[in-house]
Amino acid sequence: MRGTRVEPGTGRVLDVSEGGLAFVGTRYLPPGTVVNVEIGDCRLMGDVRHCRMREYASHVQFVTGVRIQQILDGQESWKRLLRG
Repeated sequence: MRGTRVEPGTGRVLDVSEGGLAFVGTRYLPPGTVVNVEIGDCRLMGDVRHCRMREYASHVQFVTGVRIQQILDGQESWKRLLRG
């Protein structure tokens, strides 16, 4: 059985779509990593699709793309985010 490791972090959301989102953070997350993302009162579970170092940043940053698997809390908040 694979262990679960919880490592809280913060980031800035760049883009939201029906199938996923992209955010900038300070940590590299390998593709396939399962993540929980909280945006306001919305909690999502998904898997990392890609993570690459952000070019031209003043310090180390990574752009991470996440495919949403499940909306855990805040279904209405998620719908509002999608509408922009």
